[in-house]
Amino acid sequence: CYSGCVIPKDEMIKKIGNSAFANREDISDIVIPNGVEEIGISAFNNCINLETIHIPGSVLKIGNSAFCGCENLTEIKLPSSISSIDHFTFFNCSNLLFFTITESINSLYA
Repeated sequence: CYSGCVIPKDEMIKKIGNSAFANREDISDIVIPNGVEEIGISAFNNCINLETIHIPGSVLKIGNSAFCGCENLTEIKLPSSISSIDHFTFFNCSNLLFFTITESINSLYA
């Protein structure tokens, strides 16, 4: 992935697996393709240089601690398709300044 990480556009990919990109210091930007429905538990946990992530409208769920410790993440826009954000999703995202959610969010544990 290196600094910019584009997850392959494969119609078979429905979930970013648990801890799939955890502890990667070489990632600064993530593009999740349309069709992915879930971001797994700790999927991007401690990606300390992650600054931006593009989440498509196909994503329905973000797992526990998915972005925990992404201390350089500054902004996130969540699509209206997401109804729930699990515990510690954005814990220790100390530079997260802009967090845009929609009225579709029924439960927020971030």
